[in-house]
Amino acid sequence: MNSTEFSTRIVGAEMIFVSFVGFLINFFMLFHFLTLEKTSFHLLCVSKTLSNSLILLVYLVYTGPVHLLYTQIGSIELNILLHHFAMYGLMLQGPITQLIITINRVLVLWFLPLQIPKSSRYLTTVIIILTWIFVGWQSTLFGLPEDCKSPFAFFEHTFYTTASCSTTMFWIKNYVVFSLAAVTNFLNLMMAVKLVVVSRTQKSISSVAYQRRRKRSIKFFFQSCIQDWISAVDAANNAASTKYCENQSCIMLISMSVDVVVFGVDGFVLYWFNYKHLKIQPAGVNLNVVSAKRLN
Repeated sequence: MNSTEFSTRIVGAEMIFVSFVGFLINFFMLFHFLTLEKTSFHLLCVSKTLSNSLILLVYLVYTGPVHLLYTQIGSIELNILLHHFAMYGLMLQGPITQLIITINRVLVLWFLPLQIPKSSRYLTTVIIILTWIFVGWQSTLFGLPEDCKSPFAFFEHTFYTTASCSTTMFWIKNYVVFSLAAVTNFLNLMMAVKLVVVSRTQKSISSVAYQRRRKRSIKFFFQSCIQDWISAVDAANNAASTKYCENQSCIMLISMSVDVVVFGVDGFVLYWFNYKHLKIQPAGVNLNVVSAKRLN
């Protein structure tokens, strides 16, 4: 067993373990959001946890085992399909959804602090459907030349394409992720400015409802920043490994070992900022529900 095979098997074991834990966290949060009121924010979180779960499932049942066993599994057509489904479609779907979530938070904080039009839920549903149609197209690249499609290049003896179209697609994906991160960060800055202005102009207000809305807005601000930079760091790692690694094994081991961690961490962030144990309250108005409805 040479050093390449040994390192590949180690990374495969890491992928299986991390993807299993990350899948459980994201799948748990998926069902948690499904039990909540179907607000625009919760629908977007359902889409985000679903995309995280699916890409981690690819790592768990295909990418991880291929590395651990150090052998190709299935046909090259299956390889290409899963590669574009996970590393292009779902890899872009996450940051796109994160941008939409941030837009949702900005609209609530800046323009509609008390009540959201009911039509926003249907608009959000349409947008989510369009993002998943995009994921489906990225999985097949229907209408584009065959040399735009590329498989996972697991180890040195695995077929790998260096066609100009597939290389262009890779860099377009990274540029799109960075652009989405830039726009999302700009919106995060808008939220930060609004939070500072509100805290200064309304610092004398001590009502329970106001304090709850303020804390909730700050929480969503930090959640958005963390999730946004997770995607940006992942894209930077992929670009850097492609540029500086001397061989394909180095690229795949570095990029994919980090990729699988990113989606698990993203699910944990959703858990940390959004999961609450429901408690039975006395009869009367549920202030948490009222506040959530106003904010979403």
